[in-house]
Amino acid sequence: MPRQWKVLELYSLETIADLVSILLPILDGLTVEEQFRKQSINRVHIRPLLIYGGTYVEYVTKGVQEWIIVLNKYNSLEENIFTLAHELAHTFAYKKNGRIVNVWRTKCVALEDFCDLFATEWLQRNNNREELVQILNGHLQEGSFFFKSPQRTVLSA
Repeated sequence: MPRQWKVLELYSLETIADLVSILLPILDGLTVEEQFRKQSINRVHIRPLLIYGGTYVEYVTKGVQEWIIVLNKYNSLEENIFTLAHELAHTFAYKKNGRIVNVWRTKCVALEDFCDLFATEWLQRNNNREELVQILNGHLQEGSFFFKSPQRTVLSA
């Protein structure tokens, strides 16, 4: 019998799909930019990479952390859209009381499966995919962009 992912036990859930279904509604009713900011993602860098993309945490000012997503400039628009959604999912495993810590205490295949399923489902909700297409089409040639403006516009770096 395969070992169950501890996160599912923590929330008394049976499957990764159950976990996705309780997390997705947290972001409903928000624009894509607001969803990324809610999860402390404010910057996206577009660089030549040997992988699809990734995330890392950076201290912006004393005690303030934010996620940075890095996209591969050689990937297609569709690959970068999926990567953004996948990396958004990772933030749920690491956010606690405004701090970025490894809440689920995991780096495993199950986490990557969760992120892939979350990304697939998230892209089908509330025009999220369409909003990301607009954002990326406006910024793929630039080196970075931010999800920070109070006027709800994406800023270029």
